[in-house]
Amino acid sequence: MKSAGLWMLTAVVGVALQAQAVDRSRGELIVEASDAVTLGKLTYDKVTVNIKQSYVNPRVMAEYRFGGTALSLGGEFSKLKNDYDGTFEYSDGSMTMDRTDWTLFARLGYRDSVNLRVGYRNFAYDVKDAILNQRDNGVLTEQDTNGTAKGDLTTGIDAELNLVFGEKVQVGLSLGGTYFIGAKYDWAYDAAPGGHKTGTAKVDAYSARIRPELAFLLADNLQLFVNYTLMATMWKGREVGNTNTDYPAYDVISAVGVGLRYSFGGP
Repeated sequence: MKSAGLWMLTAVVGVALQAQAVDRSRGELIVEASDAVTLGKLTYDKVTVNIKQSYVNPRVMAEYRFGGTALSLGGEFSKLKNDYDGTFEYSDGSMTMDRTDWTLFARLGYRDSVNLRVGYRNFAYDVKDAILNQRDNGVLTEQDTNGTAKGDLTTGIDAELNLVFGEKVQVGLSLGGTYFIGAKYDWAYDAAPGGHKTGTAKVDAYSARIRPELAFLLADNLQLFVNYTLMATMWKGREVGNTNTDYPAYDVISAVGVGLRYSFGGP
């Protein structure tokens, strides 16, 4: 693992140094804005999840590269909403999920080449209208309705490796992951039988994402890009007040995005 990490860092620095052939003595401000459409059907083991389409899922990003260096500082913000329904080993259900996601980061390497991005990520979500039907050998044993939940994943250490190749037409691939420390999760629902129930869990969480992208140069410093994002987040921890219970939760995002990227200054 250490040798793999060293190789990755060497590759990033090496490509950054090779890119010095381009005049990058001036500072550069890069901004981008896009919208995504959620979609997809995911199957894993005994779980099948249908992701219904939603069309208004904005994402904006801005970063500044310091002149004469391969170092940038920036921020990214996105909102995403979609409906799920799915089947599990012993249950089935549906829900609506809203997400707010922002990241502050530093980038080593140029945005249009191989680069490594590290930063702080904050990920919050809001679940509404959740329904869960629990079964035993096909017989309904409990029906949970009016489910709501809020998650605050507020301390996230994020890293992202970006591989970008080409000039007028660019092909890119982003591989990213986040480790959230001390995430908080609150929920409530009406169980039949059982009545109204609430709970809180404090957990650590893990998130992984992959985003292939194709970008086209429309004019000087202006790109049109299309990408596909697949991201999965998992957290598991102890329910507050019940030390004998593990509370697992999962979130999956599948979306196609289209946007524009513009560079002020730079080469």
